[in-house]
Amino acid sequence: PVIDGDLLRCLPIDAVRDGSADARPLLAGTTADEWTLFASLNPQLATLDEAGLRRRLGHRFGADEIEALLPLYRDLLVRRGIEPTPAELLAAIEGDAWFRAPCERLLATHAGRNGSSYGYLFDWPARHQALRACHAIDLGFVFGWRDRGFHGDGPAAERLEAAVQRAWTGFARDGRPHAASLGDWPPMRPGEPARMRLGQAPGHLRDDWSDRAGFWDGIGDARLGGY
Repeated sequence: PVIDGDLLRCLPIDAVRDGSADARPLLAGTTADEWTLFASLNPQLATLDEAGLRRRLGHRFGADEIEALLPLYRDLLVRRGIEPTPAELLAAIEGDAWFRAPCERLLATHAGRNGSSYGYLFDWPARHQALRACHAIDLGFVFGWRDRGFHGDGPAAERLEAAVQRAWTGFARDGRPHAASLGDWPPMRPGEPARMRLGQAPGHLRDDWSDRAGFWDGIGDARLGGY
């Protein structure tokens, strides 16, 4: 967004901090592997090495920040069973910088003003193995236009689609996402990062953000998302 002093007078997150969304419930989340979609469109990343990774990260982060990021995300990828290649590290870091960190900040800010804030992480994988739960894979389930060759098919996919559509329409109707198959979906509270996991095993998400939150909390609002 461009802050032009007319249509937008401040960063959107600052408007939320000042109460612009106090009377409005919020449903927001990301996919687990947002950036793999964009990485797949860049053939140069197939040969990315450590030096190239550091050069790319240097457009957004300082040297000390890069030194803090790389071991943090190597550990994350290993825990997820993903080989921490330079390309995978770049995808994980940029996915959080563009999507997950801004979304978590928005949810926390809204919840901190006693707002009804509902968070989710969508981790259903695409059939193309390298993409995993990439950017926008959730939309096929929300709007009912799943492509069987991309999104997958079968009873689990059908159940997830039905649950997501019930939750989204419930939120549109009364401000609270709910579907019987998901169980209780509590709103987030300050210090209580409740989120729903939407994927092959839907349900309450074990906190998967706190290990990275400390780093991203030190990054200013203007450095998150597009730059």
